[in-house]
Amino acid sequence: MHRICLLFVFIVFITAASSVSALAVGESAPAMSVGEWVKASPVDLLDFGGDGPKPFFLIDFWATWCQPCRMMMPHINDLQRRYADAGLVVIGVSNESVETIRGFVESMGEGMGYAVVADTEGRDIYNAYMRPVGSPGIPHAFLIDRDGRLVWHGVPVEKEIDPLIERLAGKDYTLKSEQLAERAERLVARYFATLKRGDDEEAGKIGLRIVEWGSARPEMLREFAWRILTDPDLDSGDAETALAASKVAVQAGPNDFRALETLALAQFESGHLAEAVETQKKAIAACPETVLQKRMEETLDKFQSATAEGPESL
Repeated sequence: MHRICLLFVFIVFITAASSVSALAVGESAPAMSVGEWVKASPVDLLDFGGDGPKPFFLIDFWATWCQPCRMMMPHINDLQRRYADAGLVVIGVSNESVETIRGFVESMGEGMGYAVVADTEGRDIYNAYMRPVGSPGIPHAFLIDRDGRLVWHGVPVEKEIDPLIERLAGKDYTLKSEQLAERAERLVARYFATLKRGDDEEAGKIGLRIVEWGSARPEMLREFAWRILTDPDLDSGDAETALAASKVAVQAGPNDFRALETLALAQFESGHLAEAVETQKKAIAACPETVLQKRMEETLDKFQSATAEGPESL
C-alpha cells in the first residue's frame, strides 16, 4: 500500500474534455484540474492493479464562510474514517484563496481528516461539476464510483448520502441498480398523483414498477409504503403495493424496526392479521427506544384484537 498521489486520483477521472452540457448519473465524471492541493489525502490505497479495493470518491464543494458546510464537516470526516478501508476518498473543493483555505484546514486539525484542494483561478472544477448540474448552492457533493462514473449529486446530508456510500462500499453495488432506483424515485410523485385522481389500476402498475426498480434503496421503499398506508389525503390505500415495497425493505434490513413496523401495518391492511401480529412483535423487539415501543405496543394490541375478532373487524 502506498499514499495516494495526484496522478493516482486523476486516473479515476479520465474522460473526454468537460463541457457545460448536463451531467447525469451514469456518465463519466469530468477530469479535475486542481489549482493547488492544500491537504493531501490521508488514505492509503493499493494500486488499481493490486489486490485491494479500487477507490471511489466523494467530491464536496464547500467554503470557509458557509455555515451549513461547516456543520456537515464532522459527518463527512467520519465517513472518510469509516470507509477508508473500503476505498472511499473524500476531496473537499473550495474556490477561495489557498491562504484562506489552508488557515481554516489547519484550525480544524483532525476534524478535517480528508483531502482538500483549491480550485483554479478560472474555477475549472466548479465549471466541470457544478455548472452542468445547474450551479446549485453549497454544500453540494458528487459521488463517483470505482469506474469513474457519477452515481449521485446533491446536498450531503446523512439521510441522502450514507445509504449510497454504504452500497458503494459493498460488493453488491452496480450502476444499473442505482440508475433504476433513481427512476423509481422519480415515479413516486406520479404514483400518488395517479392514486389521488382515482385511477387505482394505473397507480398499481406504477407502484409495482417502483418496487421492482427501487430495490437498491430500501429506505425509499419503506417511506413509500408508509405514506401509502398513513397519508390522510388518500381516499383508498394501495395496501398490496405497500406490502410489496415493505417486504423488500425488510429483506434489506431484517432488524430495522421501522421497516418491520411498516411491513406489519401493510400486512394488517392487506388482511394478513396473524402475520401482522408476529411482525409487529419483531419490530418492538428491535426498537431501541422505550417511548416508541409503547406506541408500537398499542398498535400490537389493535392487531391482536382484530385477529381475535376475525377479518370482518377490519
